[in-house]
Amino acid sequence: MKMMPFRVIPHTADLAIEAYGRDLKDLFENSARGMFYLIYEKTPLLQSDRKVFKTIKKKFKIKNEIPGDMEMLLNLFLSALLKFQSEKNLSLLSIEIQKIDSRKVIFSAEFLQESDQPLHEIKSVTFHNMKIEKQEDGTLKTMIVFDV
Repeated sequence: MKMMPFRVIPHTADLAIEAYGRDLKDLFENSARGMFYLIYEKTPLLQSDRKVFKTIKKKFKIKNEIPGDMEMLLNLFLSALLKFQSEKNLSLLSIEIQKIDSRKVIFSAEFLQESDQPLHEIKSVTFHNMKIEKQEDGTLKTMIVFDV
């Protein structure tokens, strides 16, 4: 059975998702997909459609000043993506983490220049209720609240 990557969850004033992953790499990638889904409320283009549009590829290296604090690393990771997105009005096409450990995450992402305005302007990634939890089946889950 294929795992659901994320789901939008109700929140009184802000936007929130619950993200899932087989491991940290998967959890971080799915968290990014969930955040971009909230911004534009659409899923990435199919691989075959990408040739029609100009894409932007970028590599990132995010360092964690508090080794072992994976919630801090997740927040820094999503915040870097959000900053890049908001500067250029980009939607996420793909993301791939090359390395993740308690001190850093190194990844590359491919973006599409959007002609549409975002449906939701996310101001920041919060720490409210953010906790990476291991489930009984060994998978990981986290809740992420975004300030709008």
